[in-house]
Amino acid sequence: MAGLDVADHLRTELAGADPWSLATSEFERRRFDALLSVIAPRAPFGRALEVGCAAGVFTARLAPLCTDLTVVDAMPQALDRAAERLGPAANRVAWRVADPSQDEVGGPYDLIVAAEVLYYLPGVDALKVAAKRLASALRPGGILVFGSASDEACRRWGLYGGAETGLAVFSDLLREVARTRCLGADWTEDSTIVAFSAGQG
Repeated sequence: MAGLDVADHLRTELAGADPWSLATSEFERRRFDALLSVIAPRAPFGRALEVGCAAGVFTARLAPLCTDLTVVDAMPQALDRAAERLGPAANRVAWRVADPSQDEVGGPYDLIVAAEVLYYLPGVDALKVAAKRLASALRPGGILVFGSASDEACRRWGLYGGAETGLAVFSDLLREVARTRCLGADWTEDSTIVAFSAGQG
């Protein structure tokens, strides 16, 4: 399958009423529940980072668990949509255009969430750079939560990588502390979610 024009795909989705059906899909609601199942028991968090916010559906659920939340996305439109969804609560969030494979992400953070986003990077080298930056931005004892569709699903979408590739990269940098999986009706609805820890804690 030919590679997806990622920038065009993201712009098209973000122009729609419900990007990626994140606000209306039953599978996406359950996926967000699964993400929170590994995050919420460790809340509240001081400093947190969300990588890739789409239209802010998950951001709205994450923000109340964090004292100081930074959201980065390569697409300004995504940040605008997410901030609009949060309403007045958006003023408590730092919004920044950034790509962790090219830009520093700040830190240290108690929590980093990178779910269903890193497969948009162009290849393994970019993924390794992003993973190393994110792992380095995690404070000792903090957690990084990675979520992704499978490598096979990503290939069928015309994207690079996926769960297996991402997990292999993060496993070289951090220690796995929790894992869950969210499955839906077909191959498009399959997300592996893993929490990693930096150091002890």
